[in-house]
Amino acid sequence: MKQSGGDIGVYSQEGKGTAFKIYLPAITRDTAVESTKRPAALSHRGAEVILLVEDEPNVRRLVRAMLAKQGYTVLESRKVHEAIQICNDYHDPIHLLLTDV
Repeated sequence: MKQSGGDIGVYSQEGKGTAFKIYLPAITRDTAVESTKRPAALSHRGAEVILLVEDEPNVRRLVRAMLAKQGYTVLESRKVHEAIQICNDYHDPIHLLLTDV
């Protein structure tokens, strides 16, 4: 956010939840015109292993599909105890834990 000239605010209240407010700088007309050009194709493909822990089946399927499409190996878990078991059983490095908790 800072690199783009923006800021992020985090507001949390016990029993109510947490809100993230993202502030981005206004774009100029020149920038808006440039952004309509087709972006260059991304050449980076993931090769890392990601452990996805998500209890919502639809969210888990969507995130898994998006990550797999980018080349990542995705290990899935619905619950924490399953994730711990995967970590114990998986003998190669797990590069990232992605969870909503």
